[in-house]
Amino acid sequence: FDGKELFDSFVNTEFDGATGRIQIDPKTTSRSVQSAFFVLYNSIGVLDETGESISIELDLTSHTTAVADSESSDVSWVNFPGKAYRYADGSTEPPMTIPPKIGENLNQINSGQRIAVYIMMALIFIFSVGFTVWTYWNRKTPIVRASQPFFLYVICIGTIIMGSAIIPISIDDGIASIEECSLACMFSPWLISYGFVIALFALFSKTWRINQVSVSFS
Repeated sequence: FDGKELFDSFVNTEFDGATGRIQIDPKTTSRSVQSAFFVLYNSIGVLDETGESISIELDLTSHTTAVADSESSDVSWVNFPGKAYRYADGSTEPPMTIPPKIGENLNQINSGQRIAVYIMMALIFIFSVGFTVWTYWNRKTPIVRASQPFFLYVICIGTIIMGSAIIPISIDDGIASIEECSLACMFSPWLISYGFVIALFALFSKTWRINQVSVSFS
């Protein structure tokens, strides 16, 4: 006898209770609608003759149609003969429902904006890769050697990583699920931070190296 057997025996149990036959819904693990019988009372406040105190009168007005042996999941309210539920304004007509929700601006990225930022990202990749190839191709020339090709490569890598942050930033709930949006939201600061640190590391190292060479000559 384990937990699953206990659960299965519970959801398949039926018994008679104070409010009638009790049946359990396996999906909700609560009492099924078919076995529940609900009644609705009208609570009406009545002033006394002095107009200073209020007494509450409860009037049984409606009940549901669900019964324990019913196979239907449809449940509706039925008024008792000569009874009707009275609302706060004293009428028996239901009040107007909540007004329909006015169009909400979710500030989602439209297709044009997404295409524009992807074009910018593509330009970043093209220029970064292009400069990397150019540096490698001319790595033996005096000017490029003096500029230290290794640090130039690192700068290009940093710009590529920073540029790739455009991808998760451009993702919103208009094209992805909430879980995917959460992942994209967590990725973007890491890509921006790592790319910036890598590029800045190369620039700082080059500046520091030039300073060291200048000091040694002086």
